[in-house]
Amino acid sequence: MNAPGYICKRCGGPSPVGVGYTDYSRGARQASQSLTQCACGWSVDPAADDGPYTIDQAADALGMQPWELLAFDQTLSADRIITAQELDIIRDAWQIARQIEAERSGDQA
Repeated sequence: MNAPGYICKRCGGPSPVGVGYTDYSRGARQASQSLTQCACGWSVDPAADDGPYTIDQAADALGMQPWELLAFDQTLSADRIITAQELDIIRDAWQIARQIEAERSGDQA
């Protein structure tokens, strides 16, 4: 069996090795091999992007406005610096919150 490539959970394009959904299709590994992030910027190789991040940078990485991030995680302040690990935790929580919201409204996430 060939080593898998990876695809972004958001845009569906090639993503860095180890990040996103596995993809065993022909050429997938080669497409993922040299990437540090996917085309939309959602899937990022943690080794290539280890922070720290300002609130503006973290919000941008999450695809939201800074005020949305501060409203979502009320433990943060505008001058806070966020580590890559913290950003991953916030990203996971944001995805879960969006899925719950979509389920409550009857949409598919």
